[in-house]
Amino acid sequence: MREIFTRAIVLGRNDSGEMDGRVSLFSEGYGKIVARAKSLRKITSKLSGHLQPLIFVKVRLIKLSGVGERYAIIDCIQDDEMIGLETGKKHNLLSLMDFLSSFAFEGQKDKQLWEFLVDVFKNGTSKEEAFKKMIVILGIDSLSAECFLCHKKMISGWIENDHSFVCKNCSLKIGRDKVRYI
Repeated sequence: MREIFTRAIVLGRNDSGEMDGRVSLFSEGYGKIVARAKSLRKITSKLSGHLQPLIFVKVRLIKLSGVGERYAIIDCIQDDEMIGLETGKKHNLLSLMDFLSSFAFEGQKDKQLWEFLVDVFKNGTSKEEAFKKMIVILGIDSLSAECFLCHKKMISGWIENDHSFVCKNCSLKIGRDKVRYI
């Protein structure tokens, strides 16, 4: 086992088992990490309050050996530098974090993307502007991003299974359960 300490933003979390959870993080030093958090859903959990989406944390992980999950969260605290952000502005960015969680690959450090996320949260960038900048950082040219059905430039969502963008009208044809809205 190897211990890792890094700053990260919580992208999302899912239940796993009776009391555990799986947390998606985008970290400063290691890129996207999906880690197991033991007893995350217990009422006495010291981690649960810190491991909520859109919260910047300083997290201590161990790298697991073997098959299956690669990391486990040992401890975390909220990052003091990022505490003063306005909550209302942050909640508009949930879909941006959801997009990042599905598009980013695990274990690929991206300093430019990390600095972009910090800047978005510190300066309160709008969701639309932040999304346009983020897809450029991820290697998708924002000028050529278009609906894969009608080829309109005004994209409003993506289909996670095949990583295709869709406009508002075409997303209604596909079905809300298959489209993640931006």
